[in-house]
Amino acid sequence: MDNRADGGNQQFTAQRMKFIDCNTAVQLNWDWGWVCDFFPRFILLPRNPGPHADTLADILHNSQVWKSVHVEDCTTGFRLAAPAGTTGGGNIGSISFLDSRFVRVNKAVVVAPPSSTPGSGSTGVILENVFLTDVDVAVAGTDGSTLLVGGDWHVSAWTLGPVYPAGEGRRFSFGEEVDPYPREETLLDSSGGPSNAPYFERPKPQYGNLPAGAFVHLKDEGARGRFSPRHFHCISCFPARVNLWADIHFPQATASRTIQPPSRER
Repeated sequence: MDNRADGGNQQFTAQRMKFIDCNTAVQLNWDWGWVCDFFPRFILLPRNPGPHADTLADILHNSQVWKSVHVEDCTTGFRLAAPAGTTGGGNIGSISFLDSRFVRVNKAVVVAPPSSTPGSGSTGVILENVFLTDVDVAVAGTDGSTLLVGGDWHVSAWTLGPVYPAGEGRRFSFGEEVDPYPREETLLDSSGGPSNAPYFERPKPQYGNLPAGAFVHLKDEGARGRFSPRHFHCISCFPARVNLWADIHFPQATASRTIQPPSRER
């Protein structure tokens, strides 16, 4: 197969994507707010940040995030520049790979040659908790350069692009290993082991196995979408009048105050 995923994107969410036996697994031509599985804004408040914490926080906060991606037996994993053999087109601004794996891939990530000139469109890349198995080149330039070697190893944290170490101001990194960003233990899935546990995740419920009658409509209890004090009272009391595990449907509405459903409500 040539390209498994090809195009640009705007405000989509993808989860645990797997690409096997492709020429190019993912060809990205432009981006705006792509989030793969989740956008880790909560990691911007670490308990014990290391000297490079600001570097990772800044890039993660302003980039595409691909999490739990598995690329196997592909020539190229992610190409973040114009398709091979073509001219023109822009580069992806920045991208982050978390808790992901590349297996038997010639080039895991391909970017245009990096440039330290501000505004040049150079692509920023973060690899954090990424496993490489029989990978020729982990991060390559379209000019054939090797920015990060491949092999069989675990990339704890590596960055390419503008970085902002605490107290140093802006500088440009042409690729370097940095201290991994501190991960709050309560947010982790212990299946990865104590030293490289991934962030906890689970699939979004699809409800395909439930009949329409299994859902309880919020308006059946008096809420009308205007969210006056009376309607907020309906919302706060609603779960107590139905099964705690019921699937409650919230129609489109405008809220003027915070809604706090029970912790186990869906």
